[in-house]
Amino acid sequence: MIALKVDIISRETIKPSSPTPPHHRKHDLSLLDQLHPSIYVPVILFFTKENEGVSCSDIHERSNRLKKSLSETLTRFYPLAGRLKDNITVDCNDEGAYYMEARIDNNLSEVLGHPNTELPRSFLPNDHETMKLAEGYLLLIQFNIFSCGGIAVGINVSHKIMDASSVCLFLSSWAATASEDCILPIYPVFVGATLLPPLTLSGPVPRRMVEGRCLTRRYVFTASKIASLKAAVRAATGTDPTRVEAVSSLILRCANSAARSKLDPPRHCMFSQSVNIRQRMFPPLSKNTVGNLAWMYSMLVKEEEVLELHDVVDQMRKGMKGFCDRVANKLKGEQGSSFILRGWGKRLNDVNCYYFNSWCRFPFYETDFGWGKPSWVSSASYMLKNYIFLMDTKLGDGIEAWVTLEEDDMAIFERSDEISEFAVCNPCL
Repeated sequence: MIALKVDIISRETIKPSSPTPPHHRKHDLSLLDQLHPSIYVPVILFFTKENEGVSCSDIHERSNRLKKSLSETLTRFYPLAGRLKDNITVDCNDEGAYYMEARIDNNLSEVLGHPNTELPRSFLPNDHETMKLAEGYLLLIQFNIFSCGGIAVGINVSHKIMDASSVCLFLSSWAATASEDCILPIYPVFVGATLLPPLTLSGPVPRRMVEGRCLTRRYVFTASKIASLKAAVRAATGTDPTRVEAVSSLILRCANSAARSKLDPPRHCMFSQSVNIRQRMFPPLSKNTVGNLAWMYSMLVKEEEVLELHDVVDQMRKGMKGFCDRVANKLKGEQGSSFILRGWGKRLNDVNCYYFNSWCRFPFYETDFGWGKPSWVSSASYMLKNYIFLMDTKLGDGIEAWVTLEEDDMAIFERSDEISEFAVCNPCL
């Protein structure tokens, strides 16, 4: 792992360019917003230096452009400039977003040449001093300047008001404003609280996933390897799986095999996949809907069942279809609230539970602030047991998988012949 030297050179608050009108000053959370923990959704976008002509004044101008366009974007995404008043409302008081600049005494090529799962945290505004100074902020940004002239923009957005789809929409809107494209600005739609009104919750909200002594490994599945995986499933069933289905089924099969090898008797296995419900409701919600609008569908594999790749894909398909047909449209009103409260935080004893979260097909790699698209987009690892995070590679045809397992399970998982056949562990970019 390379040694990074990060120096914070400035800190400031960016406020909306125009005041939030009185009728928008109070933003109600939805029930799903309420149930999410007070953590941040992290995203880091790495931009290589385009040419040797980029100077220090160019870098300074880019930071100023980001700050000016952020100020304008906050007028549309006004809850991000507010403060969480309680677990029911955001006071949209225009107090602003936290913005800091950092100088990195390394070349960006060093990071892209050794992109392990710990490095991205260094480019996010989450060091101890920042967390104290920026307490209460719902949006924090760190503009990182590398010695070579490369840039990384690290963003932390409160999970209380945004999921991955919302964060991607915000980035698209901010980038369009910064690049001064001749397109209409993107306006968010806030309807979560009308679908699932907030409730007065008694006691702490249970966590759906648990922390543990875990390790995270980054695996890259290239387009050709995914094609081979899909071909294996197609040969057995005639079904053509999606990229996410093919990769998820292999990871689940190998992870559960690693866990079962240590247990006697083996346990049942539960697969849970986060699903964006915007386009799966009737009528569909706007793609510009902002908030936490995702739910998990699950499938149970009994202890005596052998997890063949095509069987896992088939069960995933049936689980997703059942979710879309019977569940997605119920996630609104009193019926939806009752359903969510029954399922949230529910844990099964003596079951290996695996949680998959896919950002595939979200256009993070299309983010262009005016100096080109990112060379790498990353999140940050969570030490959550059996958590698997999937994201597109830059060209959109491969998948980058961040797999977090308990240490003993990971030691077996990373020796798996199947994983080694179809994925590369932590390749350079």
